[in-house]
Amino acid sequence: MKYWSNWYRSALAGLALLAGLGLHATAFGQAATADFLAGGTVTSGGISANTDISNTATLNYQINGTNQPPVSPGVAAQFKVDKIVNLTVTRVTASHVAVAPSATAQVIQFTVTNTGNGIEDFQLTAANMATATSILIGATTYTDGFDSGVPTACTPFVESGVNPAQYDAGPGAGKDVDKAIASLSPVTGSNQKTVWLVCDIPNVATGDSLVSLTAQAFKATTCTVASGACTTAETASAGVENPSTVETVLNDGAAASPAVPGDAVKDGKAAAVGVYRIVNSSVQVTKAIVTICDPVNFSTNPRAIPGAFVRYTITIANFTALPLPTASATLTQITDSLNVALLNFDNNFVQGSVSAVPPANCTTPESAGNAYNVKCNIAAGSGVTNTRTGACVTAAGQFFPNGGVGAALNFASPTITALLNLVLPAVGAPTCPTGGTPNTAGNYCAGELKPGEQVQISFNSQIK
Repeated sequence: MKYWSNWYRSALAGLALLAGLGLHATAFGQAATADFLAGGTVTSGGISANTDISNTATLNYQINGTNQPPVSPGVAAQFKVDKIVNLTVTRVTASHVAVAPSATAQVIQFTVTNTGNGIEDFQLTAANMATATSILIGATTYTDGFDSGVPTACTPFVESGVNPAQYDAGPGAGKDVDKAIASLSPVTGSNQKTVWLVCDIPNVATGDSLVSLTAQAFKATTCTVASGACTTAETASAGVENPSTVETVLNDGAAASPAVPGDAVKDGKAAAVGVYRIVNSSVQVTKAIVTICDPVNFSTNPRAIPGAFVRYTITIANFTALPLPTASATLTQITDSLNVALLNFDNNFVQGSVSAVPPANCTTPESAGNAYNVKCNIAAGSGVTNTRTGACVTAAGQFFPNGGVGAALNFASPTITALLNLVLPAVGAPTCPTGGTPNTAGNYCAGELKPGEQVQISFNSQIK
């Protein structure tokens, strides 16, 4: 009888202690699956989800001063570490991306980081921000202003890892073609992916466009990367906690300044905003004609009679009216056809003589052996400073002979061809191509004409 009394007291004491500690004697049968890390793995969100943590309570006691055998429940108290879902989306591109009207496949770089404690898939969504939405990047405020012709075909692509420094358009092996992120680990160092947001730009003359990238957490292996479609979003577990299952807690923040529609606190989403800025040139071509010398009046009030020399001046300006354009124009080639049935091309850039008596003539050259003159200057009213160097910026300009095929300037009857990358060579230490944004003062890519600048090409013809 005493034996049963001691056993009953021991059992009651053990149960009371377990109740006081809040421990459970339930057996846990849920095994780790492919969407969980090894138990106890340290992640950016703490110990990995699905880690089993167990302990056993042991009671030591005496009866009448005599130590009794320790009492324990026999089964360890155990619970599983729940999943915390957290992520960030960060714009990597430092400021805006300069784009030209109608440009295609323009890229803004982002990163998506899994800062939770479980493996996740991420669905990626791009959207245009509302007109008048503003964002401050550095010291510059950008305001969305051309949603009447918003960037189109905006698609996020995940970096393949083959060439991580740049977006590589597909298709093909090693190209950046995935439209969703699959099974992103939360282990620091492996928990981040580069995402390229790729958009086509409308034919809009000027302005900024703000675009967002949103990433949403989905359960691992439930996104199809080829299409970007996902099926099972991470949601917060409801009701009373069940220690034997892995439950989910959402702990993400919301994008701020500006807020991104559809992204809220603790919704399994994160977002960031990038900017496209239209940079545009305003190229204008004009052509002027002046009579230089005729065989009767020579250079004094000459007239366009047979035998007279007329001078054509083609002016290419990156400026039509204020405000100035924002982009350089990269000039390549200009052609002009002479009516050779009525005109002869002048290979010596005749100037003529102003004397009313001999040796008045129409044979004196301004630059013997040269057929062209090039001058580089600033368009009137632009208010900018000429930072180009070289002979073409002098008052006399730069003279060129009539060359053969491939020369900077060439007359091959009936067409005059100017290769402007040779007429305007590279200067200094430019970044080429310019991407629209002008090089810094004193630096030019070949053929670059900055906002407010103009180049003039002159040649003579003689009336038959």
